[in-house]
Amino acid sequence: KVYHYVDVNQNFKEIQLTKNSLAFSYCQIPIIYRLGNEIAIDIKLVNGEHKSVNGLELDSSISQKIFNRTAEIDQIVVSVTKDICN
Repeated sequence: KVYHYVDVNQNFKEIQLTKNSLAFSYCQIPIIYRLGNEIAIDIKLVNGEHKSVNGLELDSSISQKIFNRTAEIDQIVVSVTKDICN
């Protein structure tokens, strides 16, 4: 499926979702949940950099960028394992 959304700069965008994933946006940043082999978060920045987090908690710096809609974060991908979904 394709997920359609409007980013913080009011641009219409889309993301091709893979099997066993879902997407929604928060503060106009797409968040994609997918089944994986580990529990982790991958933060994709607009400048092409990636920040990885083991576990399911974001630090205050990333959280502030989300809440303030700084347009620095392109998307967030959250990987969870099957056992956390049961």
